[in-house]
Amino acid sequence: MSAVFSVLAGLRSGLAILALLGWMVLGGLYQRLVVYPVVYLRPRWRTALTSRYFRGMSHGILICMRMGGASLRRSGTVPTTLPVLILMNHQSLLDIPTAGLMSWPFVPWFVTRERYQYGVPAVSPCLR
Repeated sequence: MSAVFSVLAGLRSGLAILALLGWMVLGGLYQRLVVYPVVYLRPRWRTALTSRYFRGMSHGILICMRMGGASLRRSGTVPTTLPVLILMNHQSLLDIPTAGLMSWPFVPWFVTRERYQYGVPAVSPCLR
């Protein structure tokens, strides 16, 4: 019985990873084909539009993780109407979407290593 459960858990995790990869590809296409052109044409909409995009991507990432069996819980909000500094001990890849979803009305800007500027789907273009 436990062997069957183990196989099913592995299958569930694998499907969640495939869903996550698909979400990242779709999000990257949407970013390049919709978000960038609109921000270029309407620079005043940049903060609101990129915040919405970030939140949408974050929701999708966390949904994929829950599909794979992750248990996630958020509590509280970080008001971003005034300048605020959020310090995180980045222990997992879920810290970033969680911090973005807890911030309201705008998502925070992230200071990252220079090496993430290129080669990371959907992340690198956001950083640039």
